[in-house]
Amino acid sequence: MSTIKCLILCALMSAGFASHAHAATCGSSEECLPPGEIGCISWCNVFQAGHAVGQPLCGPEQAVPYEQVVGVCDTACQQGAPVKAGAQTLDVCMNYSEPVTALVGILPQDFSAIQWLRADDCSFSDNFQVAMDGSQHLSCSDVQVTEAFRQGWIFWLVAPTANADLGSDEWWNTGAYELKFY
Repeated sequence: MSTIKCLILCALMSAGFASHAHAATCGSSEECLPPGEIGCISWCNVFQAGHAVGQPLCGPEQAVPYEQVVGVCDTACQQGAPVKAGAQTLDVCMNYSEPVTALVGILPQDFSAIQWLRADDCSFSDNFQVAMDGSQHLSCSDVQVTEAFRQGWIFWLVAPTANADLGSDEWWNTGAYELKFY
């Protein structure tokens, strides 16, 4: 596909006219995906099926965890963490290669309460919420955090959708998931 066709395609996607787009990073301006799959060169906004039309992905695609990884997210981990803390807000950028089940939560320093990220309006709620249930992307910028939770802990859990049975003791012991805190 020519450079002009790629540019036109990107313009249509950003205007919301292409509804079933698929992410692509092309090595040169002449490369695009085969017919039936919409793609663009790397300097254009990138989109993927299941993501809001016309909204660019928030970050690089992450691999879905296929082993159990539990721990504290150290300084190096925080550089690529899907949840980043500011002074009074959080940014959430989850972009996975396959559909996942994901939870995002915050705890105050004394662990006396918990709030869960609501993906529908990018806010925190006291009611348990699954942030992602069978989707690949979640982007929430400047999510407000109440004063009591600003000095606490952030955590996220990500699991392959097919394997996510959060109510099962067996899954917690042997299932594949990433659970990180910071």
